[in-house]
Amino acid sequence: MKASGSLNSVSSIGRRRGFSLVELLVSIGIIGILLALALPSLANARAAARETVALANARTLGMSFQAYCDRFGAYPFRSPGTPVDDSGEGPPLPGDLVAVRWWPRGTIIATSSVWAFAHLWPGLLSEVAPWPEYFATWVSPGRDKSLPVAPDPFSDDEPDREPFGTVSWRYSNSFIGAPQLWREGSVAEERMLRAIQPHEVLFPSSKVVAWDADITYVPREPRIVDDHYDWATPMLFADGHAAVKKPTEAKEGVANPMNFGSRIKLHNTVNGVRGTDY
Repeated sequence: MKASGSLNSVSSIGRRRGFSLVELLVSIGIIGILLALALPSLANARAAARETVALANARTLGMSFQAYCDRFGAYPFRSPGTPVDDSGEGPPLPGDLVAVRWWPRGTIIATSSVWAFAHLWPGLLSEVAPWPEYFATWVSPGRDKSLPVAPDPFSDDEPDREPFGTVSWRYSNSFIGAPQLWREGSVAEERMLRAIQPHEVLFPSSKVVAWDADITYVPREPRIVDDHYDWATPMLFADGHAAVKKPTEAKEGVANPMNFGSRIKLHNTVNGVRGTDY
């Protein structure tokens, strides 16, 4: 009888170690809830890490701009009609065109708008920051970092991100025009389109040179307000420091009479490089 009782006790213990279907479903449900709660935090942590990378990219970009200024005495700019070769050699372009060397080697991009330097600045900055070594820092973390490829001349397909979407960082229009261009009531004059020298920037810690216009790493698609994402964005300032600020919170722009009266913030800072964005 004692032996029988012992066997029954062991059998009872063995049955208690199992899980019923209900218990299993409850456990799975709890795990699902925990994952649902954790995923947003993980996404935010990933975005924060990539934002840190973007800020590091901004500082690298700042060193490249400084190297360019040291070498050429001014921020990147090329006047319409100037030969593509910076040495001044080679055939001049028509007076209404600006052109830059692009990637792959041998590619040249020409445009009739100097304001396109907001996108085409690598064509000049690559004089001191070669494409192969620096391209990965010119695109937002999370984007493809493969160097641009030449479009197939025998294909009807439109190349992706060529040329204006190749890089993520936008170069402020304020650095390719004289400060007086961005004064109330200013009148358009060709002489106002010129290179800006570093000493002309009166408040370098408050004037934005460039910003990440893609921010592809953010956890959700930001809304667009006045041609900017309404989201904290990595920015490079003229003194070389990087910070995260909302473009929509920058100071209001003033009409640019040479660009269809554009008032986009950061591009059209009041008094240009003599003004402040924040």
